Amino acid sequence: MNLLPLSLDVSSANVHIRLWTYGLTVALLVLTSAQVGNAQTPSSASQALTGAPNPSETFAPKALHADIRTLIDVFETVHPDLYRTLSRRALQRRADSLIAAIDAPMTRQAFYVALARLAATVGDGHTRVEFPAEAFAYEARGGAVTFPATVQPGDEGLFVDRSCRPSPDLRSGSRIRAINGRDAAELFGEIQRVVSGSDRYQRAAAGNRFPYLLWAHGIDAPFRVAFTTPDGRTRTTTIHGVPFSRVRTCLTDTAQPLFHFERRGDVGILTLRHLRHPDRFRSFLQSVADSLAHRSVEGLVLDLRGNPGGRSRVATLMLSALTDEPVRLVAHKDWKVSRPVQRRLQQTGGDYNRYLAARPGRRLSIDYLRAPPPPVPLVVDVPVAALIGPGTFSGAASLAAALQAHDLATLVGQETGGRASRYGEGHPFRLPHTGLRAMVSSAFFVGPGGEGDRRTGVRPDVPVPASPRLDTDLALGVAVGRVD
Repeated sequence: MNLLPLSLDVSSANVHIRLWTYGLTVALLVLTSAQVGNAQTPSSASQALTGAPNPSETFAPKALHADIRTLIDVFETVHPDLYRTLSRRALQRRADSLIAAIDAPMTRQAFYVALARLAATVGDGHTRVEFPAEAFAYEARGGAVTFPATVQPGDEGLFVDRSCRPSPDLRSGSRIRAINGRDAAELFGEIQRVVSGSDRYQRAAAGNRFPYLLWAHGIDAPFRVAFTTPDGRTRTTTIHGVPFSRVRTCLTDTAQPLFHFERRGDVGILTLRHLRHPDRFRSFLQSVADSLAHRSVEGLVLDLRGNPGGRSRVATLMLSALTDEPVRLVAHKDWKVSRPVQRRLQQTGGDYNRYLAARPGRRLSIDYLRAPPPPVPLVVDVPVAALIGPGTFSGAASLAAALQAHDLATLVGQETGGRASRYGEGHPFRLPHTGLRAMVSSAFFVGPGGEGDRRTGVRPDVPVPASPRLDTDLALGVAVGRVD
């Protein structure tokens, strides 16, 4: 099998567009983001929060109650339709119950679990409480260890997806029955409740973030794991875990670029792991076009599985690489005006005059017509299939919907975790006492076909079920067969 990876070279320097997937690498991403600083020390990390990031630090009930109220207040102020899924009375009742239940100091870690579950009841993947990355990174610097595998939930149980220890003790395809005496399926059901979004996305995201979320739920090493191997043997073993600092390198694709192109026979496979860096992506598309001009392909597979979204500009560029006809990523945007978002936009710059001049509480209605695509090299004029799944979220789900609406690709795989018509334009903020980060949607987007269905994800044209027990990639095989 001919497998030729294409690397991106810009201005005579190799550009490594690393994968910083939301979830498994969020801790180290936060410590290298502009929000916190690129050369941050433990002391400066403490200044990024109200108090030190030490996970053992506790907060008084009064402070925790205030943060709960702040969360709900900001959600109500910014979100365009907060109570569409859950009534105001029901959300307030849950918030009041949480306040009543907190009658003793809590760590930031424990409070995150309780508060994230409350936020997740809204049912919007962009309205959430973020993982306490600084606290996790604090323990990572101290050499703490965590569970050495990500997981994939299936109809028959919870299966190992990727493992830092590919050995008979714990390897891909093994079914985990229990961890530290907890039934694995029940434990996973509890863990996924901190993830906001559809049930499909909750399961996919919780599986990818499993080592992190186990830590957040206070399940520590050593891990006593009962499992069944892929060949049916029942075993129990004690696993001492791996250092936090190794999790992102052995369980994520950090060594792989964000955008990747390779050949498998006469088929090109273009993987988008995140929608970031539009300028770099344009250069990447030029590199792909140059490669195809030298040696063409008979078909193209676009892999969007596990892509959590990002910049809409990247999605538009991808559409433009597949057609020279007018296209649109979304049909309509309903953007709620609020003072918190106005204050943030005043600081970020950009052309937001209409939004900044509007009265808080008003809605800006923006229609998007099909427009000629921006000038990018036409990468292919061959059959295209796009791989999608529960981890395809936000802008990546919008891209999948646009590919389908414009008849640019056959969608293969499973229904996306994100919806074609969805909330978005997330507004980030911090809670005043614990320093936990949160996000809330400020707009609603209608999908490219003008559909307003908010209940389902983007459905594949060719469904392929997940295969957690198998080493082979069934969906990829089907997609290659469709275009070859």
